[in-house]
Amino acid sequence: MKLKFNVKNKAQADPFIFEDKGTFYLYVTAFEGVEAYKTEDIFGTWEYVGVVCKIDGAKNYWAPCIIKYEGKYYLYYSCQYEKDFEHMHVSSADKPLGPFENHKKLYNRFSIDPHTVETNEGLYLFYAEDNLEDERFGTRLFLDKLSDPYTPLNLKKEIVTPPLTRRYIKKTALVTAGTGILWKVLSI
Repeated sequence: MKLKFNVKNKAQADPFIFEDKGTFYLYVTAFEGVEAYKTEDIFGTWEYVGVVCKIDGAKNYWAPCIIKYEGKYYLYYSCQYEKDFEHMHVSSADKPLGPFENHKKLYNRFSIDPHTVETNEGLYLFYAEDNLEDERFGTRLFLDKLSDPYTPLNLKKEIVTPPLTRRYIKKTALVTAGTGILWKVLSI
């Protein structure tokens, strides 16, 4: 599916689509803050709204997701702030387009790509972290339970582990005619 937008030359990286009361919202990765679009026809033209969440002094907002919980909207995202490189944050608002305020950092470590879900057992947060020290180095997917939208219980459970060990990974550059570099990641 290809979406249509009312602006040109804007990227919509890491899109997250959310529906509320018949309106669709799209939240995307951006440098200055989390940007949003809206439409009433998911296959129609998306209207650029602008930055809906920003922390003073932060930049590089990655992979936002949103959830409506008990009548409020909670936006989860990672951003670079001071010396923290892409730490997970949450902010809240009374409307899907904000303004999002009450910013809180959830983890004191690199943590990206959130996805929050509500189940009969409560709120859960899926997210990714890098582990470059382990024999199975790389990005891993974790699950943590939230006691409320702002409070992870830090009971993280690793649910996806990189499948290969260091001895099977070999980075080899292959130059192809006119197309640049392809990376051969697996070499057994």
